[in-house]
Amino acid sequence: MQRWNDFIGSHPQAHLFSALVSDRLPSGLLLDREGKKLPTPYKLLNEWLKKNTTGPYSMTWASICIVLGVVEAKDRQTILDRFGPCRSGGPAVGIRKAPILRNYMDGNYAQLAHEMGYSLDFRSSSDA
Repeated sequence: MQRWNDFIGSHPQAHLFSALVSDRLPSGLLLDREGKKLPTPYKLLNEWLKKNTTGPYSMTWASICIVLGVVEAKDRQTILDRFGPCRSGGPAVGIRKAPILRNYMDGNYAQLAHEMGYSLDFRSSSDA
């Protein structure tokens, strides 16, 4: 993954998206059932992008969301197929907006973590 400023400088017409997620995991959620350290929402999305895109991409934090950019049209479509459609709004990147992905927010973390091989257990201690 290329540094954001370098990426945008090299690819000013990159396809942009944003995702409204927290910058950390919920309290008490650090490891999965197998003892693997759980990634933050940012790192989990980065893992997914590494696995599912082929061209250059980059991500950064912008206030309360992740902003990501991809160069390849097929990577744009891959993202939309998994996390789209987008809703309007989103942060500005220069004079452009980064539309918000509908299907990657805090409430979608568990599903993506499962897809990426993590085994989450949300039962409370009284359920065990």
